[in-house]
Amino acid sequence: LSEGVVLDDTDRPILEVLGPGSPWRFNVDALLSSGSAPSGSERERPVVRVAALGYHTSLVLELVSLWTEYLGDDWRMEVAAHILEPGAGTAAEVRKSSLCRDFLEGSVCAWDARLLELNVRHVGRGRLPLANLPSPRIADPEAFMSDFAEAFGRVSSSLTPGSSTSLDARLDNADLYLCTEPAVLCGAIGRAFPATPTVGYFANPLASYLPARAVAAWLTEFR
Repeated sequence: LSEGVVLDDTDRPILEVLGPGSPWRFNVDALLSSGSAPSGSERERPVVRVAALGYHTSLVLELVSLWTEYLGDDWRMEVAAHILEPGAGTAAEVRKSSLCRDFLEGSVCAWDARLLELNVRHVGRGRLPLANLPSPRIADPEAFMSDFAEAFGRVSSSLTPGSSTSLDARLDNADLYLCTEPAVLCGAIGRAFPATPTVGYFANPLASYLPARAVAAWLTEFR
């Protein structure tokens, strides 16, 4: 495993798993570059704007790829994917340590200034207790969710595409949000955009990456 890969563990080199000949990689790259999956249908399809956030490249792109594969004939999906790395404050720092760099030259790595600032302030590096795998660690999930909602609430009402080179307006104008791990991201998105549907997609328990003292409050909110 390369030293630069922190969260996305694999038994084989990334170029072997997702090389140019991989059909899974083709579907993901086609979606993110053109906004739609390969399809034989030429009829006009409704556009669904999806904002996808998470700390695991595979979880973010896996579900996006599945949606495109099975729903692409009926819906044209435009995806804004922002994949983060604990503690990284710039897009370059995210690319250095995350497998997001291997998709579309790193364009799916997080670059929105609000996400990066929240990432530096609230998200550190840790390890899962039993598996001992590297993971993000959020010491104060309540503060993280509150600050997330405030950061996006301050500018969301007036932000338009192209209005800022450091802010991604697609995050503020999505029709659907996809939150992956840590699951507390779903709580943050739900507070910031309560009127917009949110889909959670994660493989670890809801309380993963959180301190024990914060688990009860988070589970109550999630419910």
